[in-house]
Amino acid sequence: MEILSDPNSLWVLSCSILLGISAGWLGCFALLRKEALAGDALAHAALPGVTVAFMLFQSHARWVLLPGALLSCFAAYGCLLFLTRVMRMKSDSALAFVLSFFFALGIFHLTQLQKETYSHQAGLDKMLFGQAAALVSHDVLVVAVMCAALLLVLIVLFQRLRMTSFDPLFCRAAGIPSHRYDLLFGFLLVCTVVVGLDLVGVVLMAALLITPAAAARYWTNDLPRMILLSSFFGACSGAFGVVVSFYAPKMPTGPWIVVFATAFLLVSLLIAPERGVIARRLRHRSFQRKIREENLLRALFRFEEDGISAPHSLQSIVQIRPTLANTLDATISALERLGELTREPDGLRLTREGLARAERVTRYHRLWEVYLSRMVNIPSHMLHEGAENVEHLLTEEMESELLLEIEGVNQDPHGKPIPQRVEPESGDEK
Repeated sequence: MEILSDPNSLWVLSCSILLGISAGWLGCFALLRKEALAGDALAHAALPGVTVAFMLFQSHARWVLLPGALLSCFAAYGCLLFLTRVMRMKSDSALAFVLSFFFALGIFHLTQLQKETYSHQAGLDKMLFGQAAALVSHDVLVVAVMCAALLLVLIVLFQRLRMTSFDPLFCRAAGIPSHRYDLLFGFLLVCTVVVGLDLVGVVLMAALLITPAAAARYWTNDLPRMILLSSFFGACSGAFGVVVSFYAPKMPTGPWIVVFATAFLLVSLLIAPERGVIARRLRHRSFQRKIREENLLRALFRFEEDGISAPHSLQSIVQIRPTLANTLDATISALERLGELTREPDGLRLTREGLARAERVTRYHRLWEVYLSRMVNIPSHMLHEGAENVEHLLTEEMESELLLEIEGVNQDPHGKPIPQRVEPESGDEK
């Protein structure tokens, strides 16, 4: 690739990948600690430190501006801790105050610099959105060292950080000084924010911290896997943003990095197998189809209980189950494919498999009515609706637990018999 033969672009690419990995890793802990906006507040708080450092030393050198940004971020984090822990201010209010105050202070300083006769002040406002094209080999070394140190600390203290992130109360009860790890996390967050200022700037740094982690959260419940995915998304976002900026020089690098990170989030939001919108929609449709099928089977079973011989007309089914009217044909077709009922000229007839499923659902319904009546003391006229909602969710394991609570019951509160549990024959077991 042409980009690999250009030294300056190679430095920027290396910085972007390293920063994406570090920010993705740390962003997972920020997300789990519910401190996602802390990165945004700290990123904005870096601006006054940069401007004050420039006014004092009148230099654009990294060794001048970065310490100023560090001190400003530490001051902002100290304010956050003071407001939330000492003054008992709500975290969202404290974040809003710190972000707006420090960022306003930085904008004020930038305005003053434009009015005064400071030399070399031009370009300082690029810290708002990053200036990745200005990175050189020395900057890559600084970023690499800080990212390596950050990753080393995260690896060594991974278990403690995980414990303090998920259950800080347990850590305090176990004698683990969780407040020290909170301070350490704040230190790591500040360092990551400051390192990323040159690449994506004050305004967009929070997106690089949180967006890859949010995307990874859709794919897994396992923290190590989430960290790996988040680091991968962060690294790819950094690399893709640099590539676009290289082939389209007028396109800024920082915003494109955030655009690709957001693209990963949107794709994850749509197609993730557990939490994705499409997967949840499919599960919802499947569950609604299951409800319609079981309601139809229960209606047919009710006729059998009342001594009404099959086949049963569609009109009689709609009379006792009006909600099935609009979807009755589709539900019948689905149950026919499952072999649980047959359609005859005069109506519908349950097969052996359909009868077994109808008895099971009816059993769940009436067992739950007994449970609500005995254990929760719900009046009998209110039992049906509650059982109607739960019968489709019960499993054999939950049924066994119910039987332990209501042992020896053969009738529901309305006097109707509870169908017996049918155990599978040994020849049917696989």
